[in-house]
Amino acid sequence: MRNNGIKGDIVLVSSVAALIAFAGYSAYCPSKFALRGLAEALRNELAPHGIRISMFYPPSMSSPRTHE
Repeated sequence: MRNNGIKGDIVLVSSVAALIAFAGYSAYCPSKFALRGLAEALRNELAPHGIRISMFYPPSMSSPRTHE
């Protein structure tokens, strides 16, 4: 986007686990915290180019994986 002069929005999807470290999620939370850090760094780097970075923090969701 930056190289082509395109302005716009990038939305990253994380988890509420990026905000609160829950017991029993020690293998899951670090990746979500890292994604949050990536979003913050990109936000600072790309803002001068008119590219906005947003992060979506959905709560726990029911999926086939949660029923294993």
